[in-house]
Amino acid sequence: MLDANKLGRICRRFGVQAVFHEAIYRHVSTIDMNPAAGVWNNVFGTLRAIGTAFKYGLEAFVLTSADKAVRPTNVMSCYKRLVKLVLQAKSMQEIPLGLYAI
Repeated sequence: MLDANKLGRICRRFGVQAVFHEAIYRHVSTIDMNPAAGVWNNVFGTLRAIGTAFKYGLEAFVLTSADKAVRPTNVMSCYKRLVKLVLQAKSMQEIPLGLYAI
């Protein structure tokens, strides 16, 4: 989710309480051909989504598909690991937002 403004408008309009965030391009060939695009979408998109969830007072931010992220074996797994580390780092900050990885 790279468009934080759009996410914010959706949160306001529909009274969103939680975001379930996948954070991963599903097309392996896209990531293999352009790893920088994967970092931009997956890592920075996650940071923006967490920031927007906090800004609009959501109760929870849930990162889905965090499996296979402990010991990455390919590019996609590396992105999953990075995104999980981003979530862990944000959860150590004192922000009133439930951050979860499932």
